[in-house]
Amino acid sequence: MRSRSTLGARLRTARGRAFVGRTAERELFRQAVTAQGEPPFTVLHVHGPGGIGKSALLRMFAGSAEGAEVVRLDGRAVAPDRDAVRAAVAPLRTTARRGVLLVDTYELLAPLDAWIRDDLLPGLPPDVVVVLAGRHPPAPGWTADPGWRELVRVLPLAPLPPAESAQLLGSSSPRVLAFCSGYPLALALAREIGADAVPERLTAPDVVGELVGRLVDVAPGREHRRALQVAAWARVTTEALLREVLGVDDAGALFDWLRAQPYVESGPGGVHPHDVVREVLVADLRWRDPDTTAALLAALRRSVLAAARSGREGPRGRAILDLLFSFRHDPVARAFFDWDAFGAVPGEPYRPGDRAGVEALLVRHAGAEGAVPLRRWLDEQPAAFTVCRDGDAVRGVAVWLALHEAAPAAVAADPVAAAAVTWAGSTAGDVMMMRFLADRDAGEGPSPAFDAAAVGHLRHVLTRPGLDADFCVTTDPDGLGPFFRHIGYAHELDVPVGDRSCAVFCRDWRRPPARSIWSGLTAPRTAPVTPADIRTALRDLHRPDLLARHPLAADGGPDALRARLLGAVEGLRTDPRDDRLHRVLDRTYLRPAPTQERAAEVLGLPFSTYRRHLGAAIARVATALHGGRGQEVDRERPGE
Repeated sequence: MRSRSTLGARLRTARGRAFVGRTAERELFRQAVTAQGEPPFTVLHVHGPGGIGKSALLRMFAGSAEGAEVVRLDGRAVAPDRDAVRAAVAPLRTTARRGVLLVDTYELLAPLDAWIRDDLLPGLPPDVVVVLAGRHPPAPGWTADPGWRELVRVLPLAPLPPAESAQLLGSSSPRVLAFCSGYPLALALAREIGADAVPERLTAPDVVGELVGRLVDVAPGREHRRALQVAAWARVTTEALLREVLGVDDAGALFDWLRAQPYVESGPGGVHPHDVVREVLVADLRWRDPDTTAALLAALRRSVLAAARSGREGPRGRAILDLLFSFRHDPVARAFFDWDAFGAVPGEPYRPGDRAGVEALLVRHAGAEGAVPLRRWLDEQPAAFTVCRDGDAVRGVAVWLALHEAAPAAVAADPVAAAAVTWAGSTAGDVMMMRFLADRDAGEGPSPAFDAAAVGHLRHVLTRPGLDADFCVTTDPDGLGPFFRHIGYAHELDVPVGDRSCAVFCRDWRRPPARSIWSGLTAPRTAPVTPADIRTALRDLHRPDLLARHPLAADGGPDALRARLLGAVEGLRTDPRDDRLHRVLDRTYLRPAPTQERAAEVLGLPFSTYRRHLGAAIARVATALHGGRGQEVDRERPGE
């Protein structure tokens, strides 16, 4: 008769046998989850440095909480957004069983710490058990409040003692045990490479660093070492990324090997090495083979660039984060991002409910007079405002204006925008401006708002082949100037606004680009769109396979090109005088008649008049796709 046990139960048993130490911590958790009625405490706050075993302990807690409703969260996998966290813990509100909430990498949820403490947890059933695991001790609010002081246990994790270290290592070698210093991550790495490969003495100030160097040497083969190197540089690694960067037909076995390593962690987007291991792998590769490093980075960036230029916004945004992450060791860029929390608080579109918070931030960081033109832009181009939220509160704002789409009166009302447009001169292309950037706490320094501004910048640089000029504005040119110059922008203007002076860094994309960190990333400038281009694209509108081969599809793919074409055709309906042009395109390409002669009959037009209208309509669409700002098109004779 077959066993009623599940594979999950077998996995828990196997993990339980492999787990070593932390007896006191496990007993404390056991008492809480098996208590009759309300547990002796509600929150167990586990903290310690990277590599000390926090994630492994949480996995053990999850496996030992049999009969409980267990919800696991990881700060790397869930945005610090109240709705997302509230939805994740919803099962704990309705379950008839004891609820257990396990939160890993809690430091990335720090923006929600006060809300979690004061609102989320008090709304859970009284017998719930919560474990928060992060690198830092709890904030003072947990221990200063007399209620929480009674219900919280703070648990700093120490290195494993010698006996437990030997058990985890699978060896009692005094030399290796001394080398690993009781750190579970170091012990796991030493077990992976074998005791004989552990160096005789520490030649670098980092135990993990020494072990990772040996780990690269003992990887099964060259492709495995290269997979490790990709994972070290990439923000997250997928099988597809390995296949593209390494140039192999089948990366499945490499990905499976990578995922099985004890220092590699899995998340919803892919796998990534432990933070400590990642940095050691990068340092090791840069030291031993700088040429391979350069080649690997180039291949990685080519892969993420293709996704960043795709027509779908979700993959594009993630790919831009991946691209920025690949520059984290750049000597200038590394100082301008908080890499430990990079991408943890996403920039999101402005919502009407954000207005009070956005305006307060504008006044605080731009001054009362400086906020006036920014308030007007909030009405003129609300889509230009990207908001970083702390729960429901606005914690940061980045503003990217499309000056080429702005009404002249709006530009004239903002002295900074007016000065930039004058500097750009006559232009038929796109003109963008980062008009404002501020974080509630960090100002223009490293923060989620700075991340959002950088993502917005790369979004238009990568995807706007018609970009003529763009600008970055700051009130702290000494602070941000080095970064702007590093990405190829020059300090050209200083514009007083109220009691502040705005420094404007400018880039003219119509001129040969200066050498910069972004060299090679920009979208290629394109020749004017001709009616012949449009005629071919409209003819293939209902054939995605053919549309994908069209040169105009290079900017975003066939879906994006189709959307642009339909938008341009629909735009002809905004003026009643152009309705005849819209109807001609509709019956020729959108809902095509069998022949052009038949289309003319359906429209009630003489064939010569139909052909004249068709040529005019195609020319108008060509102008619209190039930007609609006076670009000359190659006007063909009607019907050609």
